[in-house]
Amino acid sequence: MRRARYTLLALALVAAAYPLAALQIPPGFYEGFCPPVDYKFLTPPPQVKASRAPGAAHAEFKVVNGVVQPGFVATADDNPQAQLSFLPGAFSAPTGGGPEAIDVKPVKDYPEAKGLTLVTNVYQITSSTPMVKTSNLRLLYSTVLPAPSSVYTASAGGEWQALPSNASTQSGCSDIVAQITTTGYFAAGYSGGSTVPKPGSTTVGGGQALPIIVALAILIVVLAGLPLALVRRRRAAEEAGSPRPPNSPAPPSPPPGRT
Repeated sequence: MRRARYTLLALALVAAAYPLAALQIPPGFYEGFCPPVDYKFLTPPPQVKASRAPGAAHAEFKVVNGVVQPGFVATADDNPQAQLSFLPGAFSAPTGGGPEAIDVKPVKDYPEAKGLTLVTNVYQITSSTPMVKTSNLRLLYSTVLPAPSSVYTASAGGEWQALPSNASTQSGCSDIVAQITTTGYFAAGYSGGSTVPKPGSTTVGGGQALPIIVALAILIVVLAGLPLALVRRRRAAEEAGSPRPPNSPAPPSPPPGRT
């Protein structure tokens, strides 16, 4: 009986300690247990002590029979942090028969992201001719910061807008993909204050809220079932240890064994 009480109490303490411990651990620990990502920040946040310069990308694509050929442009990082892929005819054909030139580069000068927290570099995508078909943009993000909920885009001097976004099916971890219909500025983040968290502070955003909510739900279930379990065990112990009433008939004797 006493051992059962200690076991239930230990389970309750573990459930209560989980959300508190989770808040003290860098976000990447419980963001789907992703391995650490060596993300290269153009402007490192306070949590990152050192960061190498992020890479950029430049590529040129042939035009065949008036159609820009398909392909992709990926930044020159060990693990590309921004990658644009597109189908044939995604860009208008340049006049004069020249190739289509596309650049993807991280920038420090971009429209103010009011009401947003951007957790990746801001990448500017430019092309020699306008984009006329939907293309795919994949952005890598760091496990040091909260996971983004969307990819956002803005034009020069314009407002940031969220794009329909999904986790990348290529790695399933630390990637977010969106379909884009124009060039401009792009970054991943989530809605909320645009201030950068201070070192050692607790930040809840992006995908971090779900594990904490689940842990709190487990805690509520455990604590709600604790009194009932104790009552049942106490009742079972009392029934097992209670003496037989004095006037109750004795149990029948077993039949004699055969010789």
